[in-house]
Amino acid sequence: MKLKPARPFTRTLGASRSNMLVIGGGYGVYALSLLFQPTRWSRTPAYHNLLAIMPAPAWGLCFALTSAAWVVPAIVGPGLGAYVAGVAGWRWVFAGFLPLIAVAAGLILPALDSRPSDRRGDVWGALRLLFSRATLRASAGMHAAFVAFGLLHAAFFGADAYVALMLTEVRGMSLQLASVCITLGAVGWSVAAILAPALLGRFGRARVVFAGATACLAGALSLLAVALGAPVPLAFAGCLISGAGIGLGYPTLSVVTLGFSNDGDEGAVSSAALLAAIGGIIAGVLACGASLAVAARTGLPLQAALAYTFAVSALFATALAVVSPRINPRSVRDRTLP
Repeated sequence: MKLKPARPFTRTLGASRSNMLVIGGGYGVYALSLLFQPTRWSRTPAYHNLLAIMPAPAWGLCFALTSAAWVVPAIVGPGLGAYVAGVAGWRWVFAGFLPLIAVAAGLILPALDSRPSDRRGDVWGALRLLFSRATLRASAGMHAAFVAFGLLHAAFFGADAYVALMLTEVRGMSLQLASVCITLGAVGWSVAAILAPALLGRFGRARVVFAGATACLAGALSLLAVALGAPVPLAFAGCLISGAGIGLGYPTLSVVTLGFSNDGDEGAVSSAALLAAIGGIIAGVLACGASLAVAARTGLPLQAALAYTFAVSALFATALAVVSPRINPRSVRDRTLP
């Protein structure tokens, strides 16, 4: 099936508009959950077509900016949403996005309508890439990058999902202050993502990803220390450092995976990377949270359960540091290099 670059963006914007209408109308969270899926499905072809019209050396900056673009709303969104809800009602927090979607369509679609693509989509290509023996072995190059993508997301989100629980239930902090701690992670992510392209050009991909792994490890160990009784401000530093870790790793690994692709299969490669990231999030949250399920059934103290949680996150970060040198083979063609 041939795709035009405008089509995936149209699907994305249409799904987003439907989401805002449904939740703004108060029709129920289950309908919203169903309508949210097309937004996720259309994200990969949207990236594919965006990169298809950009030169490969600019991909690093592209991923850095898009990464920062969706992290920044996580910083300003809660406060702005609370203000709108207080002034106009909670439905307008969502319905108020409709004019912004129209503006986005007006800016993006005219630039894409005149750029038809003759590339064909491969539905199963991503699955074949991700679940190949080469990926299971973390073979040097693209497949090691898939593994690194999963480990990066497991390390960060495995810890991030339980920071608020640790701060409120173990250390007695208010939910508002715990939210500030999590927000610092978004700040670190955004700033590091913007710096990542320059660092990539200076130090190389393997070192940047290793630095991201080290930052995630330091953040997880900081949270582990706080769970065991270290001063609470260390958690704020840990979240900021962990955010910087994934901010360095995410755009770098995005560029790496696409750099190993061939002309025409960028969609399959980017889809495989997205699946690896989603799998990493699921694996990280489940593995790091397993101790909480045990605590609920056996009476294990929550403090000890959360210490296990952050220790597992640190193990994921350590594994990422081990894998990171394998994403930089010299024998593989890379379109992102001059």
